[in-house]
Amino acid sequence: MITSANGFYSSTVNTAAMLFSFFLLTACSPEVQKTTDTEPYLQSAQLIEVTPNSHYLANRSYIGKINSTAFSQLRFEYAGKIESTLVNSGDHVQQGQVLAKQDTQLLTIKLAELAAQRKQTQANIQLNQSNLVRYERLINEGYTAQQRVDELKAEQQVLQAKIQQLEASIDSINFQISRSNLIAPFTGTISKRYVTTGEIASPNTAAFSIIKSDNEEIVVGIPAKIANKLIIDSVFNATIGEQKVRIKLINIGQQIDSVVRTVELRFVLLEKIKHFNDQLARVQIDYQVNKSGTWLPTSALIDGVRGQWNVYLATASENATYQISAATVKVLHANQEYAYVTGLADNKQLIIKTGVHRYVPGQTVKVENTESLLISPSGEVAP
Repeated sequence: MITSANGFYSSTVNTAAMLFSFFLLTACSPEVQKTTDTEPYLQSAQLIEVTPNSHYLANRSYIGKINSTAFSQLRFEYAGKIESTLVNSGDHVQQGQVLAKQDTQLLTIKLAELAAQRKQTQANIQLNQSNLVRYERLINEGYTAQQRVDELKAEQQVLQAKIQQLEASIDSINFQISRSNLIAPFTGTISKRYVTTGEIASPNTAAFSIIKSDNEEIVVGIPAKIANKLIIDSVFNATIGEQKVRIKLINIGQQIDSVVRTVELRFVLLEKIKHFNDQLARVQIDYQVNKSGTWLPTSALIDGVRGQWNVYLATASENATYQISAATVKVLHANQEYAYVTGLADNKQLIIKTGVHRYVPGQTVKVENTESLLISPSGEVAP
């Protein structure tokens, strides 16, 4: 019984070994291997068709300031004590409005004195005329000499001249009195008051500074090479504080600043906004650059050697696949989304749009999708 059991056990082991060998041979047979073969894996890519351009619009920001074209420091024409100030800093005033008054008491006294002198002189003239009539009658009757009549006529001329002198002095005093009130020369805002009641005002001392309303300009300096590309009456965008405003170019200066080497531009506001005189303004200036190139998404750029930029071109191959090759480009201008580059051929190109770090030159890829990209010269997607 023991021998028979061992024989059965040995037979079972041999049968299992033969079955295992059969399965190994079957697994390695050509027919089974053929069924397990698969196609090589191809990475997919988003392609974009780009079109060359003949020029682009560059955008630069320049800092200037907004100020009124009429800014004046007002002074009294004559020295005198200030009787009252009627406005203060920040007040809005109308043309012709009285801003401050001088004390005219002394001028009034002088005016009364001159009036009295004129009245006295007029009385002397009347007396002279009476005497002249009397002496002319005596000459006709032969009782007096011609010399006395001549003296009276000369005295009359002196008195007439004195009357003219007194009237001129009276006009001068009246004119000074009329100028004792400081008048607003135009409608505007008082930016600062320098005097107060009781002070002695002098023609050499400013009393108020006033800014004319609705007459503001933005003045900014830019490089001469950019100024040469601009056209009068062109409209631009500006930022004043947090406010956006449209402005129009009205003048391009013809003198280069000797210190900062810029040309002065003057703009007028096309919209009314709140602002302060001499407030800073950021002016956006677009100008055309006649340089052939291509707009690309910034996502299509990848670092090249020695600080250069590369893009990956996709060339159609067999079986609807594409071969990747690298092209070195130079970035001339860029915004947040697109870059204007040179270095590509002057025809339409297929490039990898995004995820360029996942590819290498010489790699074969399949297309995930393809789109056409049309960018305006200003770097915006064309509708």
